[in-house]
Amino acid sequence: MNQAIQEETYGKLLLSDLLTNIWYGNWDKYEEILSQVPDTLKSELPFHDHYDREETSLWYDNHFKIPGAYFIPPYLSSYNDQSQEAQEQARQDVLCLIGEYEKFGFYYPLEQEEFPDHFGSVTAFITAAINAEVK
Repeated sequence: MNQAIQEETYGKLLLSDLLTNIWYGNWDKYEEILSQVPDTLKSELPFHDHYDREETSLWYDNHFKIPGAYFIPPYLSSYNDQSQEAQEQARQDVLCLIGEYEKFGFYYPLEQEEFPDHFGSVTAFITAAINAEVK
């Protein structure tokens, strides 16, 4: 693998890992990853300039954990039509997703006690795939 492709792959790995931790609200891991990133690269992450752990954690809980007026479901299946047919298709899609995870030996959603269609589970799967590519 040439140097430029290798750097790009590691960049994708870092970004997908950051997004996974953002979607799960794992701020310790987010900060740990960013502590290893040079300041010149941190400036390339437009969302990091707005990161304040306490405020971000509060907004995360208000938007993704506590049902209410501003709740945003972090599950892909939540965005399907509410018809019976669409709900059945969503169930089938989740089962297919679980099957793909199992083929890859990816059990992260189970370890996190989250549904497989949680955005964090999807980005964690992308992270695992990129990590396999690196190896």
